[in-house]
Amino acid sequence: MKKAKTSPLTRGVTESEGYQLKFEPEEVSFDMNVTLRKPFGPCIMNAQLPVPIYKEMVKVTDEILADKKRVNWGPNLAGQIKEEPHISNELLLERDLFGFFNVLTQRYIQESNALHGSSGLHEIERRNPDETIVLNTNITSMWIVSQYENEYNPVHHHTNSTVSGVMYLNVPKFEKRDIYGKKDLDGNIEFVYHAAAEDHFSMEQGAFSVAPKEGDIFLFPSYLLHTVYPFIGEGERRSVSFNVLHTYQPESTVGEQEESSKKKKTRGKK
Repeated sequence: MKKAKTSPLTRGVTESEGYQLKFEPEEVSFDMNVTLRKPFGPCIMNAQLPVPIYKEMVKVTDEILADKKRVNWGPNLAGQIKEEPHISNELLLERDLFGFFNVLTQRYIQESNALHGSSGLHEIERRNPDETIVLNTNITSMWIVSQYENEYNPVHHHTNSTVSGVMYLNVPKFEKRDIYGKKDLDGNIEFVYHAAAEDHFSMEQGAFSVAPKEGDIFLFPSYLLHTVYPFIGEGERRSVSFNVLHTYQPESTVGEQEESSKKKKTRGKK
């Protein structure tokens, strides 16, 4: 858990200086250059995974994809993709990864709220003038997307969450379509906010397309529509997606909530 605080970031497209992320079971710090983009209404965070995190995620996903007993998460997803195995929170905790993604998500939420001047957060603070407001985040699901030629993700959004993320562990070389006068979007992820005319007429952008690189991670609101284009070529385009649910509460009630959760778990075991 991390206290909700405002941030000095106030511009539409901002690259912040490196900052430290600390997570349990032991404190580990990483310097990360983070870009907070606002191509339209909501903000999208883009960063490069720290090398130790990237390498550990590659190991974890290698092991899961090689496991014959892997859990297929595909029936819960929109993708026209054969291999979409689940990554459990227990495994993330075991490999010291759970805290990193929670803290990074908290940073994204705080920066986004500061950027647009969250009236909802200000109202929570107004109603609890003598309290420190605590931001809680919890990963509700995480899964691998092992994408091959002609597989794709149609336009969709995520449920049972408020923030979603995607990181890229392997990006193969794509064969060029070489269609005259056409943009090459193969393998891109595109975020869709709304339909808009050409931006030089509408003076706004309705969609934002990115050609991801290995090690990239993006965070965005779960309601934001997005799609992943197919590609031509050999090799695996491997990414990992996850959903996070966040809430706010006065610090004085944190212990009460944790105690209530423990009692519920105890009753469930009887």
